[in-house]
Amino acid sequence: MTLFKFSMKKGKMGEQFMARDGKYILRAKAKQFPIKTAMHLLLKALRRQRAFVTYFWDKEQAERIAYIKNLYGGSPMGTTMSEALQIYNAVCATSKIMGAMAEVGVHKGGTARIISVARRESAKALHLFDTFGEGLPQPSEHDDYNWKKHAFKISESEFDAIKDAFASANNVHFHRGLFPVDTGHAVKDKRFSFVNLDVDLYQSTKDSLEFFYPRLNKGGIIISHDYRGSSGVTKAFDEFFANKTEPVVELSTSQCLVVKV
Repeated sequence: MTLFKFSMKKGKMGEQFMARDGKYILRAKAKQFPIKTAMHLLLKALRRQRAFVTYFWDKEQAERIAYIKNLYGGSPMGTTMSEALQIYNAVCATSKIMGAMAEVGVHKGGTARIISVARRESAKALHLFDTFGEGLPQPSEHDDYNWKKHAFKISESEFDAIKDAFASANNVHFHRGLFPVDTGHAVKDKRFSFVNLDVDLYQSTKDSLEFFYPRLNKGGIIISHDYRGSSGVTKAFDEFFANKTEPVVELSTSQCLVVKV
């Protein structure tokens, strides 16, 4: 996701309205158009260059984007900035829903940090599930050929660094092992308001949905990475929700989202 900074500036051509992204500048003469018209003309120009344009007018959204942009500079992320913002917004949307939060597939903790920051207005527990060392389990015949056992494996020092990044965060719990076989028992009696899945494989996605769906409170959200990037994830979601009321909403990124009704 490219972030454009909009500003007014006086130059040789008079007062201009500009959009900057560090590579090029798009201009519209402010005297020729009302400010909103100039803005829409610039956005149309961006779309002609096949840019993905999202509207952020308020201060709160700008702060969320700034945090994510800063995180990208110092933390490994397997998601795009647009996907990270979807997660941030989804967490905020469930602020009034009772229940803990969870992520399955933490890897190096980038999106987990986003979830932790986004829940700052609440005292909700955040449960983080990953093998934290072994990487992916064995893929099945339902998965794409590019997924390999032990992919995304991390070292003990990397795991320690992940835990250190959450040292000042309250109510964050790490569960090390294959979910839910090894670690599901720790939260089997809990209810949830938000779950982020980034497990890549059919069986892991299926197991996660079977575990969390009955424990998700009404209005709670499940969001998943790779719905359009992994055939196994797609199959698991489509099969699981085929006989359920909730639709699987495909987002503009690789993600999908489900709201419990």
